[in-house]
Amino acid sequence: MFDGANLQSEVNVTFQESVQQDLVKKAVNFSRDILCGSCDGTREQPGSKSNICYSCQGKGVKKDPLFQKESRCNTCKGHGSLIQSACTTCAGTGLKSESTSHEFDIPRYVKDQEVLSFKDEGHMTLNKEKGVNGSLEVLVNVA
Repeated sequence: MFDGANLQSEVNVTFQESVQQDLVKKAVNFSRDILCGSCDGTREQPGSKSNICYSCQGKGVKKDPLFQKESRCNTCKGHGSLIQSACTTCAGTGLKSESTSHEFDIPRYVKDQEVLSFKDEGHMTLNKEKGVNGSLEVLVNVA
């Protein structure tokens, strides 16, 4: 519910690289959402004070009285607070897009169309107490 989204990308590896070396280092280019540098993910202008959400009392989740199921608060969208003055850099989202390139180790004997998952390399979560960052799923094309 509070986790960052996963990302998908592709990388090309030659057959020779996949069988001759223990690990092949390949650069993968991708864009992901990271915490806004101006507001540090708080979603509000620095120096501004937010109010605790009146609907969920700051918990970010509400319990359905009939089914006793927890769901994200629709008033504060799971943040637990209502901002007074939105950050102008991220427009109150708390996140900004970043294009990046990372080198990853591709294991020996990787199969064509195999998907490798790299934990914490996807979109970031705004709430580290309740969620985790997403993963980067890399589709390997062996030529």
